[in-house]
Amino acid sequence: MTTEAEAVVGPDGEDGEMHSSDEPEEGEGSYPRTDSTYSIDIPNSSTLWEVDPRPNNSSQYYHFTLFAMSLNETSEDLRRVLAPTDCRIRPDIRHLENGDIDSAASEKNRLEEKQRDARKSRKKTKADWKSRWFEQGTNPFTRQEDWLYSGGYWDRNFEEIDIF
Repeated sequence: MTTEAEAVVGPDGEDGEMHSSDEPEEGEGSYPRTDSTYSIDIPNSSTLWEVDPRPNNSSQYYHFTLFAMSLNETSEDLRRVLAPTDCRIRPDIRHLENGDIDSAASEKNRLEEKQRDARKSRKKTKADWKSRWFEQGTNPFTRQEDWLYSGGYWDRNFEEIDIF
């Protein structure tokens, strides 16, 4: 059994030293390397999956894989069926996805202030926060205390929701 650190040499195969780092290596499709990756040769086995190379612009997107980059993508068709509470349409996330970091930070601060104001308002009226669509109860599968969906999320009028 060898660790990935044992199999990695200098960026150009030079100096013969062992290199391992959580920092990405320079070059197209590079990805962070780690000492915790192991390669085990198992007789009569077959490969089920191999990691795809990172996209060329990965370094501009936190070294995300193509799959990770796609998770927040939305289209007009998708937006029509997403609930307004879906995190993919949060204004700060949209700005970040579009590369507008200053607007993303500003929007995130605005949302956080709005949440703080709502909490202060509840505190003044001594109203407890209550989940709209979940309640605590015993999970039927784990038999442990858990948050369980109480229904009604898709039955509501989403026009009245004000989370952003």
